[in-house]
Amino acid sequence: MHDPQSVTGWIQNLKEGDESAANALRQRIDTLCDAFEAAGRAGQKPRIEDHLERIEPAGRPALLKELLLVEWELLEERGTSFETEEYVVRFPEHKPAVREWLRQRKPEARVPEVIAHYQILKPLGAGGMGEVFLAEDRRRAGGRFRPGRGASRSQAGQHQHQ
Repeated sequence: MHDPQSVTGWIQNLKEGDESAANALRQRIDTLCDAFEAAGRAGQKPRIEDHLERIEPAGRPALLKELLLVEWELLEERGTSFETEEYVVRFPEHKPAVREWLRQRKPEARVPEVIAHYQILKPLGAGGMGEVFLAEDRRRAGGRFRPGRGASRSQAGQHQHQ
């Protein structure tokens, strides 16, 4: 069985012979998403809930996913932040799906090449407190370490012999 929360999954679960119904559903979802996006780009604030009412109940999970993706894209284009929990509260019956859709949608973080005087070599991990990178101190010249603030002469000597 396919993911019933996705357009494709819902449509694939239709019985054979219902191909015209599946095509009609795809078109209906596309039409509603296009109207939602056009309203958002025109400066209006369309509500997902209002658009969900315009389709039969069995198609609502698939439409919800598509409308959320459009809304999140519009918000990001405007530089507006949003929280997952806001959508979980609005759509509690789809809580796990909403969380998963947002997780899947988040763009891959772009790793910076340089932070301050450190050359980033690769990301090591990320969590609630930030990101961790393997980096090389670009202040090193000719194998010598120029100690920064807080480095003692003994630490500087240790680095010179490495």
